Amino acid sequence: MAKNSNCWTVTVGNDVIRVEDAENLYVNDKLQDVAYGITTCERLYGKLSDGKEVKAVIGGKGLGLKIHCTIFVDCECVFND
Repeated sequence: MAKNSNCWTVTVGNDVIRVEDAENLYVNDKLQDVAYGITTCERLYGKLSDGKEVKAVIGGKGLGLKIHCTIFVDCECVFND
């Protein structure tokens, strides 16, 4: 699992899930969903190579609106920032 200011990455089996700029969801370097601009809570959806569903929830928290990301695969949390 990795995180920098604009990117969250997690490996699940042979698949790499990456959220960039809190707007783009990639699975194995293929763009699967895009959100234009961020609200207080954004959801991005995709699929792994084995067909399992990916959901990334991105939201702002606190007065400074620090951006956090949680990634689920088939309703199981695999990454929580």
